[in-house]
Amino acid sequence: MSHILVVDDNELNLELVRDVLELDGFEVETAASGEEGVAMVRSNPPELVLMDLRMPGISGLEALALLRNDGFEKLPIVLLTASVMKGEG
Repeated sequence: MSHILVVDDNELNLELVRDVLELDGFEVETAASGEEGVAMVRSNPPELVLMDLRMPGISGLEALALLRNDGFEKLPIVLLTASVMKGEG
C-alpha cells in the first residue's frame, strides 16, 4: 500500500498525519473537506482513506456512504476523530 488519502478539516491534523506517513514512504494526498475527499477518490482512487468523522459540510459518515454508493465497497476507509472528551459532539 503506497497511496493514502487523508481527509480532515483541521490543517494541523492533515500536516501531522501526512508528515508521519511520508516518513514511512507512503504517497499521501490530503483533502480539507468531505466533498473534496469524495471528489479526489472518484478521480484518483487511493489504496486507503483516513477520514475525519466530523467535518463541516458533509461528515465522514456521509462521505463514506457516497463512496460506497459509487461502487467503492472494497476501498478501505477508516473514520477517525480527535474528539475524546465526554460531551463533545
